[in-house]
Amino acid sequence: MNKQPKVSVVVPIYGVEKYLHQCVDSILAQTLTDIEIILVDDGSKDNCPKIVDEYAKKDSRVVAVHQPNGGYGRAVNHGIELAKGEYIGIIEADDWIEPDMYEKMYNLAFQNNVDVVKSNFYFYWENKENLSIKKELFKKEHTNKIINPFNQIEFFSAMPCIWSAIYRQKFLLKNNIKLLETPGASFQDTSFNFKVWALTSKVWLTSEAYVHYRQDNESSSINNKEKVFCICDEFREIEKFITTAKLDELLPLMWKIKFNCYQWNLNRIASSFKKEFFKTFRAEFLYAHKKNLLDKNLFKTDWARCYKLIKHPKAFFQKIILFQLFGFIPIFKIKNHNQKLTCYILGIPVLKIVKKGY
Repeated sequence: MNKQPKVSVVVPIYGVEKYLHQCVDSILAQTLTDIEIILVDDGSKDNCPKIVDEYAKKDSRVVAVHQPNGGYGRAVNHGIELAKGEYIGIIEADDWIEPDMYEKMYNLAFQNNVDVVKSNFYFYWENKENLSIKKELFKKEHTNKIINPFNQIEFFSAMPCIWSAIYRQKFLLKNNIKLLETPGASFQDTSFNFKVWALTSKVWLTSEAYVHYRQDNESSSINNKEKVFCICDEFREIEKFITTAKLDELLPLMWKIKFNCYQWNLNRIASSFKKEFFKTFRAEFLYAHKKNLLDKNLFKTDWARCYKLIKHPKAFFQKIILFQLFGFIPIFKIKNHNQKLTCYILGIPVLKIVKKGY
């Protein structure tokens, strides 16, 4: 490929042979043909290396990369380092995309001269009749125009989903925006996304959705002790970035986002790790409170929970446990199936009634 491609698509790959064909085929089917596809095999032990090489032989736009296992962050960074495109996209190897994704996103980027174009996406379940549910990331009034995300808390607080965007190559390289390369880590899009929002003043948000984000290939991070604390690594990186870039005005915002992420992580991790992670959670926010780093105005309705974490940690933790046990179980519910009514109290069937026909 002699001329610069319009978009380079980086695909980090590890142990996903079941989904890899669907992913790569959806990229090759793009209506924007002037693209580069960088398939980064991160030391996969299944048939992924062979599949990668087969694609590279069939299509000159495909670049096959094989590296020792270094983790998601290293795979993405390696792909970005090799990318030649004006813009860079990142697609995870178990997801797939709509055929007009990169044509539409590149046109928006080129016409409006922005550093980033970001779209909505679909939650996707293959085992539920290929069900896709659209996720709206931003308010409609912020879409379809150029925005500066620097002082907009809602942009920083939205799901990172770095794969539902394209980034100007020169912007990433100039600002040295990379993912953390902690081997085996998770959530490495958190600090990447924060840096992007902090350093660009030109973003275009589109209300369209293109990526089908697979939900039925869950990682094992909730049951892996090392991965439980990966979110902490991301926020240490964000704090380091804020200090180095002399963007101290973003520190209160970082603490608000950290509270949301830590609380989310505490809810989702395996029960055996909850107490240990909670100790870290509480210790960090107790420190922030003593140093006056927490802005009540940013927390708004979340401040009551944050205050409970700091002043009444046992009550905060007990509420988390109770919510996990009962939060998704309605107190009273009636189900109708095959002319039979079943009454449930706290998820337990207590009464069955057979409906009579006509």
